[in-house]
Amino acid sequence: MKIVGGFYREISLVPEIDQMFGSGGRAAAILSEITNDVTLHTYTENDSDIAKFEKRYAIKVKKYRRDDAISFSYFHPLSTPHISKSENFQSSIKVSGEVVLRFGLIEGDAVVDANRVVFDPQTWKQKAIYSINGSKANNLVIVLNELELAHSTSANSLIAQAQELLELNKAEAIVVKRGVKGCFVLEKNGSEYSIPSYLSNKVTKIGTGDVFSTIFAFYWGVKKKRPSHAAELASKHVACFCESGGVDLDYQKIDKLIPINFESFQPVTIFADQAGLGKRYILEEAKYLLLQFGITAQVEDSLDNLPNYKNPILILGETFRNLITIENQLKKNKSKIVVFDASCDDWFMGNSTPENITLVQDFTSAIYQIAWASAQ
Repeated sequence: MKIVGGFYREISLVPEIDQMFGSGGRAAAILSEITNDVTLHTYTENDSDIAKFEKRYAIKVKKYRRDDAISFSYFHPLSTPHISKSENFQSSIKVSGEVVLRFGLIEGDAVVDANRVVFDPQTWKQKAIYSINGSKANNLVIVLNELELAHSTSANSLIAQAQELLELNKAEAIVVKRGVKGCFVLEKNGSEYSIPSYLSNKVTKIGTGDVFSTIFAFYWGVKKKRPSHAAELASKHVACFCESGGVDLDYQKIDKLIPINFESFQPVTIFADQAGLGKRYILEEAKYLLLQFGITAQVEDSLDNLPNYKNPILILGETFRNLITIENQLKKNKSKIVVFDASCDDWFMGNSTPENITLVQDFTSAIYQIAWASAQ
């Protein structure tokens, strides 16, 4: 299987991450665990970095020259990254083969001619039209997120947008990645499928979309699974990736994963001390991210009323420091409660954590946990 995609540096401030992957690199690393036939086509300005990567994952790499390094810098994994890149656009990479996974690239483009192709555009700034650059495929699936789909079509509903893009590309299927909501699959015979996301105790967010597209491409392209089946397997592998925090997935957990099936979200109540810029920033960021999922949140800065709330509750524990008071109030409430605090080890010391309470040390994981808790 051939992959054409970016090899980029990824940096996060909280939690601290500094790694060389990018969509192409991550896809190649993931596939190296399940198949011996992997070739990555990518741009690089540094033979040393790509040589280390090639040796570590025992894959073949076809290198194409670019001017400068490219990096994605995040404050936290759900924040919008700052992208450091050259403005120069490199000559297109040309790839042919039986099965190709084509990712969109920042520093250039890829012209692909293959039998079975999965195209993940990786951007909403251009329409997701596979053949617009001269690429060809006998069998094509477009995998993209909701924002990319909306900017590629004129329709208003998810199903109508997918149908329009399917016809524009003459594709076998359109697969729409929907984050916490799982994914939507439209096949050319008109069949529609809603695939759930799967629960994980932690969420390693950077690269989840890459993992989905990679696993989908393998099972649809190489193993000839139906698009709906390949999408379900991809969703499960994403949960394993979220849990492991890296490309070394625990495949034994796949059959034990719990699907998150729901029609809508309940409102969420956030308890947080709002005094000071830092505390207010965490609160506003949590509200904004939940709203992106379609979840409304009301805010309380006093714990006195906590026992009375029935909706799911997010406690921004780092903004409160009187743990004994919080714990006493928490024990009076039987709703689903997620507590975010990097010092979770200090909570319920000497006592077991109540079953309705989830303690989370990572901000991204806390947002996903409360989103899943609000699903109904």
